[in-house]
Amino acid sequence: MPIGSCPSKFLRQAPCADSVWRKKVRHHKRGMNNLARPLLQECVANSKQNPLFQFHLGMVYLESGKEPEARRMLRAALDNGLGTHYATLAENRLSSWKGY
Repeated sequence: MPIGSCPSKFLRQAPCADSVWRKKVRHHKRGMNNLARPLLQECVANSKQNPLFQFHLGMVYLESGKEPEARRMLRAALDNGLGTHYATLAENRLSSWKGY
């Protein structure tokens, strides 16, 4: 699934979703995680149980070298019912770290 695609079920649940999601995708595709991170942090704060936002924030943390934060977000995404494709990616990342 391309980074810009988002299961609509999770977007409908998130108050900040549509415009913030488009901005996040634009920033992430351009490698500007420093701009994507605060947008995703806002989404996670406003939609605490949304596994899709947690997953993407975890991946941005990972790409920014913030391993503890990445691990915490990816684990939360899995605990909140992350979809199969994303869950496989998250499990692979988490299992590569000691102390999983």
